[in-house]
Amino acid sequence: METMTFDTTMWGLLLQSDFMTMLVLGSLFVLSIFCWAIVLYKYILLRIKVQQCTTVLQSLRSVQSLNQLYSVVALHAKTVPGYLIAQFLVITKKVKEQNTQDGFDVIEQHGAQVLEDLMHKEQSYVSVLSMAAAVSPLLGLFGTVWGLIHSFLRIAQKQSADIVTVAPGISEALITTLAGLMVAIPALMLFYYIQNQIRSVEHALYQIADKTMVLLKLYGNQTAQDTALHSVDMNVDVE
Repeated sequence: METMTFDTTMWGLLLQSDFMTMLVLGSLFVLSIFCWAIVLYKYILLRIKVQQCTTVLQSLRSVQSLNQLYSVVALHAKTVPGYLIAQFLVITKKVKEQNTQDGFDVIEQHGAQVLEDLMHKEQSYVSVLSMAAAVSPLLGLFGTVWGLIHSFLRIAQKQSADIVTVAPGISEALITTLAGLMVAIPALMLFYYIQNQIRSVEHALYQIADKTMVLLKLYGNQTAQDTALHSVDMNVDVE
Protein backbone atom coordinates (compact mmCIF):
# COMPACT_ATOMS: atom_id res chain seq x y z
CA MET A 1 0.00 0.00 0.00
CA GLU A 2 1.45 3.35 -1.06
CA THR A 3 1.70 5.94 1.68
CA MET A 4 2.00 9.68 1.12
CA THR A 5 5.00 11.41 2.62
CA PHE A 6 4.89 14.95 3.95
CA ASP A 7 7.72 17.37 4.55
CA THR A 8 7.35 18.28 8.21
CA THR A 9 9.84 21.16 8.14
CA MET A 10 8.49 24.71 8.28
CA TRP A 11 9.66 25.45 4.74
CA GLY A 12 8.18 22.18 3.51
CA LEU A 13 4.82 22.99 5.05
CA LEU A 14 4.87 26.38 3.37
CA LEU A 15 5.54 24.81 -0.02
CA GLN A 16 2.69 22.35 0.49
CA SER A 17 0.22 25.13 1.33
CA ASP A 18 -2.57 26.03 -1.09
CA PHE A 19 -3.03 29.37 -2.83
CA MET A 20 -5.26 30.95 -0.16
CA THR A 21 -2.86 30.03 2.64
CA MET A 22 0.05 31.45 0.64
CA LEU A 23 -1.98 34.62 0.02
CA VAL A 24 -2.61 35.05 3.76
CA LEU A 25 1.04 34.42 4.59
CA GLY A 26 2.14 36.82 1.86
CA SER A 27 -0.18 39.52 3.19
CA LEU A 28 1.15 39.05 6.71
CA PHE A 29 4.73 39.23 5.44
CA VAL A 30 4.08 42.50 3.57
CA LEU A 31 2.28 43.93 6.61
CA SER A 32 5.21 42.98 8.83
CA ILE A 33 7.74 44.66 6.51
CA PHE A 34 5.55 47.77 6.39
CA CYS A 35 5.33 47.89 10.20
CA TRP A 36 9.09 47.57 10.67
CA ALA A 37 9.70 50.27 8.06
CA ILE A 38 7.35 52.64 9.92
CA VAL A 39 9.02 51.87 13.24
CA LEU A 40 12.50 52.52 11.85
CA TYR A 41 11.35 55.74 10.18
CA LYS A 42 9.57 57.08 13.27
CA TYR A 43 12.34 55.95 15.64
CA ILE A 44 15.02 57.88 13.74
CA LEU A 45 12.89 61.03 13.41
CA LEU A 46 11.75 61.00 17.03
CA ARG A 47 15.26 60.50 18.37
CA ILE A 48 16.44 63.45 16.28
CA LYS A 49 13.58 65.62 17.54
CA VAL A 50 14.23 64.72 21.18
CA GLN A 51 17.87 65.76 20.74
CA GLN A 52 16.82 68.98 19.00
CA CYS A 53 14.38 69.84 21.79
CA THR A 54 17.03 69.19 24.43
CA THR A 55 19.48 71.47 22.64
CA VAL A 56 16.91 74.25 22.17
CA LEU A 57 15.83 74.06 25.83
CA GLN A 58 19.44 74.51 26.90
CA SER A 59 19.73 77.53 24.60
CA LEU A 60 16.53 79.07 25.96
CA ARG A 61 17.81 78.91 29.54
CA SER A 62 20.53 81.42 28.68
CA VAL A 63 18.26 83.88 26.83
CA GLN A 64 18.14 87.31 28.48
CA SER A 65 16.70 89.49 25.73
CA LEU A 66 14.37 89.37 22.75
CA ASN A 67 17.34 89.60 20.39
CA GLN A 68 18.83 86.48 21.96
CA LEU A 69 15.52 84.67 21.48
CA TYR A 70 15.61 85.58 17.79
CA SER A 71 19.18 84.27 17.69
CA VAL A 72 18.00 80.92 19.05
CA VAL A 73 15.42 80.76 16.27
CA ALA A 74 18.05 81.54 13.65
CA LEU A 75 20.39 78.88 15.05
CA HIS A 76 17.70 76.19 14.97
CA ALA A 77 15.80 77.41 11.93
CA LYS A 78 15.44 73.98 10.28
CA THR A 79 14.13 72.14 13.33
CA VAL A 80 10.67 71.55 14.77
CA PRO A 81 11.40 73.41 18.06
CA GLY A 82 12.83 76.29 16.03
CA TYR A 83 9.64 76.35 13.97
CA LEU A 84 7.54 76.36 17.16
CA ILE A 85 9.39 79.32 18.68
CA ALA A 86 9.22 81.17 15.36
CA GLN A 87 5.44 80.79 15.37
CA PHE A 88 5.34 82.39 18.81
CA LEU A 89 7.50 85.27 17.58
CA VAL A 90 5.42 85.78 14.43
CA ILE A 91 2.16 86.09 16.35
CA THR A 92 3.87 88.27 18.98
CA LYS A 93 4.99 90.66 16.26
CA LYS A 94 1.44 90.85 14.86
CA VAL A 95 -0.02 91.46 18.32
CA LYS A 96 2.44 94.30 18.94
CA GLU A 97 1.77 95.86 15.52
CA GLN A 98 -2.00 95.78 16.03
CA ASN A 99 -1.77 96.69 19.73
CA THR A 100 -4.18 93.85 20.49
CA GLN A 101 -5.77 93.70 23.91
CA ASP A 102 -5.19 90.47 25.82
CA GLY A 103 -2.19 89.96 23.57
CA PHE A 104 -0.66 87.17 25.64
CA ASP A 105 -3.93 85.23 25.56
CA VAL A 106 -3.86 85.43 21.77
CA ILE A 107 -0.23 84.28 21.73
CA GLU A 108 -0.97 81.36 24.05
CA GLN A 109 -3.96 80.26 21.98
CA HIS A 110 -1.94 80.42 18.78
CA GLY A 111 0.91 78.48 20.39
CA ALA A 112 -1.51 75.83 21.65
CA GLN A 113 -2.92 75.43 18.14
CA VAL A 114 0.55 75.08 16.64
CA LEU A 115 1.44 72.46 19.26
CA GLU A 116 -1.76 70.56 18.56
CA ASP A 117 -1.00 70.53 14.83
CA LEU A 118 2.56 69.35 15.44
CA MET A 119 1.48 66.50 17.70
CA HIS A 120 -1.25 65.46 15.28
CA LYS A 121 1.37 65.12 12.55
CA GLU A 122 3.61 63.12 14.88
CA GLN A 123 0.89 60.45 14.95
CA SER A 124 1.13 59.90 11.20
CA TYR A 125 1.55 56.23 10.21
CA VAL A 126 1.54 55.10 13.86
CA SER A 127 -2.05 53.88 13.58
CA VAL A 128 -0.83 51.29 11.08
CA LEU A 129 0.94 49.51 13.95
CA SER A 130 -2.21 49.24 16.05
CA MET A 131 -4.17 48.17 12.96
CA ALA A 132 -1.60 45.46 12.24
CA ALA A 133 -1.76 44.25 15.84
CA ALA A 134 -5.54 43.91 15.55
CA VAL A 135 -5.83 42.54 12.02
CA SER A 136 -2.90 40.10 11.89
CA PRO A 137 -4.37 37.52 14.33
CA LEU A 138 -7.66 37.66 12.43
CA LEU A 139 -5.88 37.06 9.13
CA GLY A 140 -4.03 34.19 10.75
CA LEU A 141 -7.30 32.77 12.09
CA PHE A 142 -8.88 33.06 8.66
CA GLY A 143 -6.01 31.10 7.15
CA THR A 144 -6.29 28.47 9.87
CA VAL A 145 -10.04 28.02 9.37
CA TRP A 146 -9.48 27.78 5.63
CA GLY A 147 -6.79 25.17 6.13
CA LEU A 148 -8.92 23.13 8.55
CA ILE A 149 -11.79 23.07 6.07
CA HIS A 150 -9.45 21.62 3.46
CA SER A 151 -8.07 19.15 5.98
CA PHE A 152 -11.54 17.83 6.73
CA LEU A 153 -12.31 17.62 3.03
CA ARG A 154 -9.12 15.59 2.58
CA ILE A 155 -10.21 13.28 5.41
CA ALA A 156 -13.61 12.82 3.76
CA GLN A 157 -12.03 12.03 0.41
CA LYS A 158 -9.68 9.43 1.90
CA GLN A 159 -12.29 8.17 4.33
CA SER A 160 -9.59 7.98 6.96
CA ALA A 161 -8.98 10.01 10.11
CA ASP A 162 -5.65 8.54 11.14
CA ILE A 163 -2.85 10.81 12.33
CA VAL A 164 -0.95 10.52 9.04
CA THR A 165 -3.90 12.00 7.18
CA VAL A 166 -4.90 14.63 9.73
CA ALA A 167 -1.58 15.97 11.02
CA PRO A 168 -0.15 17.53 7.81
CA GLY A 169 -3.32 19.47 7.05
CA ILE A 170 -3.65 20.78 10.59
CA SER A 171 0.03 21.76 10.61
CA GLU A 172 -0.41 23.71 7.39
CA ALA A 173 -3.50 25.41 8.81
CA LEU A 174 -1.84 26.45 12.06
CA ILE A 175 1.07 28.11 10.24
CA THR A 176 -1.11 31.13 9.47
CA THR A 177 -2.09 31.53 13.13
CA LEU A 178 1.58 31.43 14.10
CA ALA A 179 2.43 33.97 11.39
CA GLY A 180 -0.40 36.25 12.52
CA LEU A 181 0.85 36.23 16.10
CA MET A 182 4.44 36.82 14.94
CA VAL A 183 3.25 40.01 13.23
CA ALA A 184 0.75 41.16 15.87
CA ILE A 185 2.87 40.82 19.03
CA PRO A 186 5.86 42.92 17.82
CA ALA A 187 3.49 45.44 16.19
CA LEU A 188 1.65 46.00 19.47
CA MET A 189 4.87 46.30 21.49
CA LEU A 190 6.39 48.69 18.96
CA PHE A 191 3.18 50.74 18.85
CA TYR A 192 3.43 51.45 22.58
CA TYR A 193 7.16 52.14 22.29
CA ILE A 194 6.65 54.70 19.52
CA GLN A 195 3.78 56.27 21.46
CA ASN A 196 6.09 56.66 24.44
CA GLN A 197 8.69 58.37 22.23
CA ILE A 198 6.00 60.70 20.86
CA ARG A 199 5.01 61.62 24.41
CA SER A 200 8.66 62.46 25.12
CA VAL A 201 8.71 64.82 22.14
CA GLU A 202 5.36 66.29 23.18
CA HIS A 203 6.59 66.94 26.72
CA ALA A 204 9.76 68.61 25.41
CA LEU A 205 7.80 70.82 22.99
CA TYR A 206 5.42 71.90 25.76
CA GLN A 207 8.44 72.80 27.89
CA ILE A 208 9.80 74.89 25.02
CA ALA A 209 6.42 76.58 24.53
CA ASP A 210 6.13 77.40 28.24
CA LYS A 211 9.69 78.73 28.37
CA THR A 212 9.10 80.82 25.26
CA MET A 213 5.95 82.34 26.78
CA VAL A 214 7.88 83.25 29.93
CA LEU A 215 10.59 84.92 27.86
CA LEU A 216 8.02 86.82 25.79
CA LYS A 217 6.35 88.11 28.95
CA LEU A 218 9.74 89.24 30.24
CA TYR A 219 11.24 90.68 27.06
CA GLY A 220 8.33 90.92 24.60
CA ASN A 221 8.19 94.72 24.79
CA GLN A 222 11.79 95.07 23.69
CA THR A 223 12.62 95.97 20.09
CA ALA A 224 14.56 93.36 18.19
CA GLN A 225 15.89 92.54 14.77
CA ASP A 226 13.45 89.98 13.39
CA THR A 227 15.52 89.02 10.35
CA ALA A 228 16.02 85.62 11.98
CA LEU A 229 12.43 84.73 11.14
CA HIS A 230 13.24 84.85 7.43
CA SER A 231 15.64 81.93 7.88
CA VAL A 232 13.05 79.74 9.57
CA ASP A 233 11.61 76.96 7.44
CA MET A 234 7.87 77.44 7.94
CA ASN A 235 7.33 74.19 6.02
CA VAL A 236 9.72 72.23 8.21
CA ASP A 237 9.15 68.45 8.07
CA VAL A 238 7.35 67.46 11.23
CA GLU A 239 6.39 63.96 10.11
